[in-house]
Amino acid sequence: LVAKGNRLFAALEMGGGVSVLGASSGAVLHELPGTKGAEEIIVAGNRLILVKRQWLSKGSFPGHSRNRHKLNAFSWRNKGGRQSAMVLDIDTRKLLWEREMSVAPLGVGSRDGQVYVFDGERVLSLGLDSGKETWTSAKFCKPNPYAPNYGSSLVCGETKILVGSISGSPYRGSAMVALSAQDGKVVWKGPQYPSGRHSPKDLFLIDGKAWSASTFGSSMTLPGVPSTAKRKSGRITGYNLADGKVAADFYTDSDVYIMNSRCHMSCATTNYFITSRTGVELVSTKDKKWTLHHWLRGACLYGLMPANGILYAPPNPCACYTQSSLDGFNAVTGYNAAWPAVVEKQKAQDFVRPAAWSDRGVIAPSTLETESWPVYRRDSQRSGASPAK
Repeated sequence: LVAKGNRLFAALEMGGGVSVLGASSGAVLHELPGTKGAEEIIVAGNRLILVKRQWLSKGSFPGHSRNRHKLNAFSWRNKGGRQSAMVLDIDTRKLLWEREMSVAPLGVGSRDGQVYVFDGERVLSLGLDSGKETWTSAKFCKPNPYAPNYGSSLVCGETKILVGSISGSPYRGSAMVALSAQDGKVVWKGPQYPSGRHSPKDLFLIDGKAWSASTFGSSMTLPGVPSTAKRKSGRITGYNLADGKVAADFYTDSDVYIMNSRCHMSCATTNYFITSRTGVELVSTKDKKWTLHHWLRGACLYGLMPANGILYAPPNPCACYTQSSLDGFNAVTGYNAAWPAVVEKQKAQDFVRPAAWSDRGVIAPSTLETESWPVYRRDSQRSGASPAK
């Protein structure tokens, strides 16, 4: 799902094409032709960059291994059928170009009029409007058989292109690579820590550094363990983008233990890593401090969304450490003196409902039958409980 101004871009069903929706009404404005099988969407200016996979549009999988981590199922290479990258003009809805090629999961990005595609072995730089090759890098790894819930996490910097999970097991990834955005030459390779459980590995570009977080392991810091000790989890390292040398390396000093990390990627702002295990950890890249919050967690695979000075957490089915978990859809923020007034004003108005609301047959909470279960987790409080015997 991509938001751009007053429009949303999304494939509304598995294997479907890209629909353009009005952001305030939810109405489908139009569908973009030739986009069935859409898997990844990027909007750059008035250009829509799309990765399509043929087997998605067929609504079936191309065959699979019984071991999901060995993966032939959901294969992104030849066994998965035809794949392509394409660019459309959003305003005219016209196709500018389409190229049949292998595209690793999360292996496409765009910056400064170029589209960068990781095909599993190398990166190609293509003109955004023309699709012509500007450069193609040398092969720097063997194709990684990514499991369905992992990917390469290509990140476009001003001078470097970062690609993660280029080696190691299909579901961990142990190395990342930085290429010159000018000519595609490999500048350096570095270690990449295992992070979220059953999710793509974290790789962020902040303040001229490539950041990797070790959040996969079961333990962070136990009481009495020095903060510099080697442990399974709770370490963050930043590498200079220019040469790959370690520029920052620090551990958490908090006494926390949990059996495993949450099943989603971290997210980040210019000031914080936002990881999630027991709850949510805000990790300052400036002062190298970890601040833990036990009551919030993101949804599986999707995770959390920082925006507008707020951290949004959608409903989740997580059963790990439920003693303190907030239910439902939550939006949390740091203390602000103006917030009490905002809260008072909104007490009588939970949601802003557009004109289309009444046309959708939604039952008002006050008219629900006592023992019915008409909405997600039963009621608007997301209680997940019923008085029925």
